[in-house]
Amino acid sequence: MVLFGIDAAKKIFKLSIFENQYNMKRIIIYYLAMLVFVVACSKEEENTVEALNCECTNPIKEKDIAWQMLIGEWTWVSTATQSKLNQGGTSLTPNNTNDQISYIFSADTLTIIKNGLKIYKEQYAVGYFGEYNSTPSDSTLVVKYLSNMQIADVSILRIDNDCMQLINSYDDAGGDIKLKKK
Repeated sequence: MVLFGIDAAKKIFKLSIFENQYNMKRIIIYYLAMLVFVVACSKEEENTVEALNCECTNPIKEKDIAWQMLIGEWTWVSTATQSKLNQGGTSLTPNNTNDQISYIFSADTLTIIKNGLKIYKEQYAVGYFGEYNSTPSDSTLVVKYLSNMQIADVSILRIDNDCMQLINSYDDAGGDIKLKKK
């Protein structure tokens, strides 16, 4: 009988070690999963904070300098839309739309890539608002889209280092787009 008790104790002890190892593996996997989750959330939060900090606090006012700064690839950060129907407006971002959008400006052409597909290509020019309307003294910088010579095809341009805004909410026809230089 005693021998049976010792054998049983050995089996229980081995089983106990196995259960402890199994539990340790579960605990390690749990903590690794939590670490990945925390790091992923931190990265998303960092991107959101970076996007919020993309402000044009000291925009360039000279047309030629702004045009040179504009050339290159820009990543879409947000679009703030305003509407007479929707009093508060909405804010669209890559996080809430699941869209990755790039604006690529060459010397005279804008190409927009959405989720890897080219969705828009247009010739443009950088100028002053007064060059396109009857108030020549208006020196607000604008991007003029050249396929249609109507005044509505203008976005106010604010560019400062690696942040840019294309403002189009003045005519309730779109939104204010924030972009960050890639």
